[in-house]
This record gives sequence, C-alpha cells and structure tokens, in this order.
Amino acid sequence: MKMKNLISKTFRPDIQTLRGLAVLGVVVFHAWENLLPSGYLGVDIFFVISGFVVTPLMLRITTKSKEEISYRLNLLSFYKRRLFRLAPAMGFTLILSAFIVTFLGNINDLQRFARQGILTNLLLGNLGALKYSGNYFSPNPNPLIHTWSLSVEEQIYLVFPVLIILVSTIAHYFKIQILYFVIFLLSVSIFLLPAQLGLLYDISTTHTVLDLNFYSPISRLWQFSFGGLIYFASLSSRFLRVRTSRYVQMGSITSIILLLLNQVSLDYRVLVFLTSILVGVAIDSKAIERVPSKVDDIFRWLGDRSYSIYLLHMPLIYVAKFSPLPVVIKNREVALLLAVVLTLALGAASFRYIEEQFRIRDEKLPTKKVPPVKLVVVAVILPLSLFVGIDSSAKQNHQLILGTSKSLEIVDQHVLSLKGCVDIVFDPVKCLWKVPGTQIGEAIIVGDSQAYANADGIIPALNAHGLNVIASSSSGCPMLLVDTSGDKSVDCKKWQDDVFKHIEKNKPSFVIISNRTFGYLNPNSGWRTFLDEKGNPIRERNLALRKYSEALQNTISRIISVGSKVIIIQDIPEPQSFNGQSIGQIVLGVEASPSVPLAEMNIDFEVVDLEMSLAKRNERVFLFNPAKSLCKDANCIISQTGNNIYMDGWHLSRFGSIKLQEKFSTLVGEILNLR
Repeated sequence: MKMKNLISKTFRPDIQTLRGLAVLGVVVFHAWENLLPSGYLGVDIFFVISGFVVTPLMLRITTKSKEEISYRLNLLSFYKRRLFRLAPAMGFTLILSAFIVTFLGNINDLQRFARQGILTNLLLGNLGALKYSGNYFSPNPNPLIHTWSLSVEEQIYLVFPVLIILVSTIAHYFKIQILYFVIFLLSVSIFLLPAQLGLLYDISTTHTVLDLNFYSPISRLWQFSFGGLIYFASLSSRFLRVRTSRYVQMGSITSIILLLLNQVSLDYRVLVFLTSILVGVAIDSKAIERVPSKVDDIFRWLGDRSYSIYLLHMPLIYVAKFSPLPVVIKNREVALLLAVVLTLALGAASFRYIEEQFRIRDEKLPTKKVPPVKLVVVAVILPLSLFVGIDSSAKQNHQLILGTSKSLEIVDQHVLSLKGCVDIVFDPVKCLWKVPGTQIGEAIIVGDSQAYANADGIIPALNAHGLNVIASSSSGCPMLLVDTSGDKSVDCKKWQDDVFKHIEKNKPSFVIISNRTFGYLNPNSGWRTFLDEKGNPIRERNLALRKYSEALQNTISRIISVGSKVIIIQDIPEPQSFNGQSIGQIVLGVEASPSVPLAEMNIDFEVVDLEMSLAKRNERVFLFNPAKSLCKDANCIISQTGNNIYMDGWHLSRFGSIKLQEKFSTLVGEILNLR
C-alpha cells in the first residue's frame, strides 16, 4: 500500500471526547486531589492520543508532490504547523500567568516561578518541573508544573520527524512501522525499569531515578509510539485490529473512567502502562460510540478546548490554592471552584480567538497570515522577557516594584555575619563573645543558617548569665553529624567534626543547636536533603524523618555524654508559610501582616515529640520555641514598630532575633537553677 493511501485526513470526533475526559481528569486532580485521586492519568491519555493524531502529519513529510519537492520543505512545513498550533495559546497563557502570579502569588514563590517560565519558553518545562518541584505528586507550589508534559511532546515533535525521514530514505514504508515498534520497546522498557536511566543521566546529586523517569522524554516515547502503532493498525488490514464489539468498547472506556476515579493499589508505572493500553483499545475500537450522545457532546466540547484549558488551569488553581490575597474570597474551596469555572471560560475564549485564528489548515490561516518570525516574537520572546524581568526583580527583593521601605531587610546586620563566623571553618578563637567580669562557663551556638540568624538574641541572653559564647554557622549543615546534599561553601562533615571535637575537649555548659528542621524533613521543599548509604539524596519524607531522628538522637547522646546540656531551638515560623504577602497586597495597601494559628506553622511535630521525650528522660535536653517570642495570642506578625522581624522568607532579621533574648534568658536561668 502506498504512503499517500495510508495518510488519513478523516476527523475523529471520538478522539476529542477522549481529550475532554483527559483534561477534566487533570483539572479536577489538581483542584481536588481527593475527589479524583488518579486524574493525573489524563496526561497519559494525551500522550497516546498525540501519537495517534500527529503520526499522519509526520508521515506527510515523506510524501512528494509537485508542490512539495523535498523532505526539507516538508519538515519545515510540519514545524510551521506545530508552531502555529501550539505557540499562540501557550504565549497567551504564559503572559497571563506572568501577570496574575506576580501580582497575586506568594512573593517567596516568584523567583522559582520565573525560572520555570524561562525553561518552559525554551521547551524545557520538564527540566524546570524536575528542578523546581521534584516529585510531581508532592511538589512545591509551581504554577507552571503542568508544562512538563507539553515540553515532552514538543521535544518529541522536534526529533521524531527527523528519524522518520532517515528511515524513509533508506527503507520502504513499512520500515517506519518497525521504527515505531522498536522505539516503543526501548522506551517502555526504560519506563518500567527506570534504573537504566542512570546510564544516560547523572542523578547522583540531584534527583531520584523515579523523578527523572517521570519527566524524561525518553521514558515517554513509548506512549507516543504506541499511539502511532494504533494509527497504523486502524488503516491497514495487515495489522491486528481490536474487534469492534460493544463488550470491547464498553469495557475499555469503563475501565479508563474507573482508573481515573479511584486510588488503585498498583505501582504508578504499571498503572500508566495499563491506562495507555486501554486508551489504545478505546481509540482502535471507537469505544466512544457507546457513550450517550448528551454526555458525548459535553466531553467533546471540553476536548475541542482541551489544549487551552490544560494550559490555563494550573496558574489559576495555584492562585486559588496558594495566593495570599483571597481578601474577598476567604474560603479556599469557593476560590478553587471559581478558578475551575474561570479556566473553562478562558479556555473557551482562547480556543475561539487564539487557537482557531492561528491554526493552519491546508497551508492557509483562517485570518490574515502572520509571519512565523512575528509569532515567535509575540508568543515566545515576549513572555520570555517577562519571566527574565520577574527573576531579576526577585533577585533585588522587588525593590523596583515595592520600594525599599516596603521590602524585607536587605543588608545583613547579624553579628555572626559581621564577625565572619558564617560558612567558614569552625574557629572558637575568632568567633568568641566573652563575658566581662565573672564567668561561670562556656556555651556554643551551632547549626545551619538558622543558627546565625537566631544568634543575635541568644548570645546576649547567655552572656547575661556569665557564659562565654562561641558561635558558628554553616549554611545547609545541620548540627547532626551527618552530611546533606547540595553545594556548600565549607566541608560540612569536617565542620561538624571540628565542632564536636571542641565539645569533647572543652565540655561546655551548654550546646545550643539551631537547625531548619522543616527543610530537611521535606525533601521536595527545595532545601537540603540527607544522603543515603550510597551517597544519593533521600527523596522520601518518611526516610528523611527517620534519618533526622536517628541523627538527632546520636548527636544529643554524644554531647550529653561529655557532661554538656543541650538546648534545641525549634524552627522559627517561616514567613512563606504564614505571611500571606503578595505584591498585590503591598501595592494595594491590603493588610500586610496577616497571621496564622501556631498549630498551622511548619514545625514538624513528630520531631518535636521525639525531642520532648529525650528532655523528659535525661533532664539534660531542653527545648526553646521561638514562636512564643515572635507570636502573640497564637498569631504571628512580620513586622513591629516599623521594623521587619524577618530578613527574608527563612531567617529572622537582627531585630527579630533580639526579640528571642528575653524568653531564652528566662529558660537558661531556669536550667541553671536546677543545679
């Protein structure tokens, strides 16, 4: 059979219905995960459909006519069609997202959002999702995480046509089908057995194989290839076709719906594989024919607009879930419902006024032709420039927008920083604060960057009781005698060992440990992670919790064995978790010091319980909760008497640190009285 006879131009309305089902699943999953716990499988439905729909467009590259005289021209025509099909709606979404997220989103999320936007513009949204969110199922708030799948498809569109051309120049048409089959086998084997990715990527210091397997185009090629094989099967009697019976049709579509609706106790990869196979069966058997017409009409309407709906849903849902500015809409559920309704409305408008206006049909645009270069400038370069600007603004703490008077403290005035005791080797001589007059002993303050930010109030509190103070801080190095991932300016393990050697030798009265516990216990928070026995970052929370607990117990036991008492400073309530500030709030003069109950702060209560049990058991371990100094009536504020309590989203300012002095001094006095 000749190539041209195998390139169908028949429109399949049932495919649009499947698209509608897929996009509804994804939107509901992101808005209400508990309502549709497996709705994310809609993305896998899209991958298979794309293979089915785009394969005939790719095959046209290998046909020759009087007008199409070379593969090169046909390939350029394919890329041009994809550009006009995908770029306009994508550009509109990115520009809209740049404005609404910048204005309404949490100010602490903006730099990560901007960098994700830059990578999305460069067709690398999957890399951005991997870098800035990590595990898809427990990500940091990321308004553009969903663009990972679009970037994967675009990467496939760039490479796959070239492979088809190479094969078609040296082999008959049916060799292209073999190409699809070989790619399917190789890719699905990598997807199901992702350890093979370790041979292709360096994942030793960043992400797990499973995270990489989720976002990698290599691991997704099989779904696209499978869709293509279904296309070949639908046109050629030489391939095995699914018998079109009502049992097959109803069974496939019912199974897909049940998989979307339920939390299935299967490995994620098996679930994706099963869903993809069922989608292939549903396409080949035209299972949608068994769906009632009224239901079919609804889902077909969604399917026609699925691309724009998919693009728009995540930024709007992010604003509904995480924006600090639901001043009018206090109820998050109401905000989410409005976000979904707005998604459908804007998706319909984008489909009509953008997608349909730029889509190429038979090399003609429905409206006045727009040069590809101009489209690239408006739909790609413009949003890229916006995201670069947002990133630059975030680096400067948004001074150009907010003015320095409304931003958090920019100049670091902490005493440890001014004395040069941050991110250097442990130096007990240089980093010593001596007590004038009578001295009763020595205290050491150590930990990650929380230690240096908290020390301004802790040092004078200890000095007031006649204790000399040595203080040292190393960013990303918790005082737990275990290493963490990520680049550090000093050797973390050596710094910890040097601190402990000093403790063993000098037997200080107190060792004050101040770590950002929350960061280490949430591997996808974008902070440091512990390393496993093989030196790889731990990406599962329960394993991180176990590692932290064991390390904390070991560190405390070793310190108290030399006769020192331990004071653990619990996590400060961090502004990004309760602040509620957005640029919109500040510009509009909306309440800039929102509060949150203590119970909702990001203190890990499991570890707190562990620490309390240690304190009760040996009476040498004590807890200090900074929230009691920073919060009043179970509410926290971000500024007081014109001064910012926080330097940034993670650390106290010098003013905020000094607020710890009174209550910490009281705690030390009570401990000393126990003698």
